[in-house]
Amino acid sequence: METTSHASAHEISIAVNKIINKDPQTLSENGNKDSRTFIVQRDLLCGAISRVLGVSMLPDEVRNAHERGVIHIHDLDRSPFLPMPNCSLPDFEFLLSHGFQLGNARITTPQSVSVATTLLVQLIGAISGEQYGGISIHEIDKLLEPYAEKTFRKNVALYEEVIKDRDNVTSAAIKKTSKDIYDAIQAFEYQINTLTTAAAQTPFISVSFGLGTSWLCKQIQSSLLDVRKKGMDGKTAIFPKLLYLIDNGVNHSPGDPNYDVKKKAMECSRERIYPDMISVPRLRDLKDGQTITPMGCRSSLHPWQDLDGRYVVT
Repeated sequence: METTSHASAHEISIAVNKIINKDPQTLSENGNKDSRTFIVQRDLLCGAISRVLGVSMLPDEVRNAHERGVIHIHDLDRSPFLPMPNCSLPDFEFLLSHGFQLGNARITTPQSVSVATTLLVQLIGAISGEQYGGISIHEIDKLLEPYAEKTFRKNVALYEEVIKDRDNVTSAAIKKTSKDIYDAIQAFEYQINTLTTAAAQTPFISVSFGLGTSWLCKQIQSSLLDVRKKGMDGKTAIFPKLLYLIDNGVNHSPGDPNYDVKKKAMECSRERIYPDMISVPRLRDLKDGQTITPMGCRSSLHPWQDLDGRYVVT
């Protein structure tokens, strides 16, 4: 036991010295972390210690295989030394509609689409700090639809005060709401890409969309694509990873209600790589008839049923 302790201390010293001496390979191992910043350097130091201790916790045959390069154990800077989950598909619909506790603040359900997207970023930051890996938002167009509806009603009430003709009120409110949705989505992308979590990196976020057919859902979908196509100062944003869902009768063929948005998605993918195109019929074939949002790594959770047989992850 004493020999193992000395060996671990020596290995920790080597790992820490690589960071202190700015070993290029060590500092550049994660392209999503800027090793020039203090928070990332501190995280790398913690990770170096966790990695050595984590390896020592593995069975001998597994540790030996990892050290010889026969296999590779991911996330050793967190697991198994720290009990952190890896990747999740949180129930954001429940959190936004019922409110939630974050830090010392009790957050109530948002009353506009802009507040809803801001709260999503706050939730993502908090959840990312408690896990390692990606987070997926299931059908963000449908998720944000009720809050876009609230924004629309506010805009109708606003224009009713100054415009007499009902048709003009509706037209002006639709135009204003479309702009509000675009601004909320743009802010969401900016906030995600400038957010540094407790893991000292931008959170790995994937969002799926494409199946909502209301005008609000379609406006959310179009805004996601327009913002990504525009880029951040002309450059392609990495996150959130966009996953465009394609289904028969929705957006697959000419004449489908969302076919125009699908064409926009294909144009965006051609210019910005994103979104990935996801076949919903194929997902249903593989996942008990359920539509499940893949993670950014393209793996998909399997459907899970509660004690009453109801699907929980859908």
